[in-house]
Amino acid sequence: NEQLAERGYRDFAGPVWLCRRFTVPAHFAGRRLSLRFGSADLRASFWLDGTHLGDHVLSFLPAAFALGDRLVAGEEAVLV
Repeated sequence: NEQLAERGYRDFAGPVWLCRRFTVPAHFAGRRLSLRFGSADLRASFWLDGTHLGDHVLSFLPAAFALGDRLVAGEEAVLV
């Protein structure tokens, strides 16, 4: 990624954290929801509002997690 190269991170291979806040739309109430990630490098752990969703250990393959009742429509959630 050229943007990272300009900052000196072109060949960076260490741990990285991603934190995303989002709100589930109110019209999603009552639906079965899951989170799907298109790709994760080598090893990744996924957390939602402080609850461990699971780990992913297959390089560059998708990861998906059923959320059950972990999300409330209209309320903010934090994914790490």
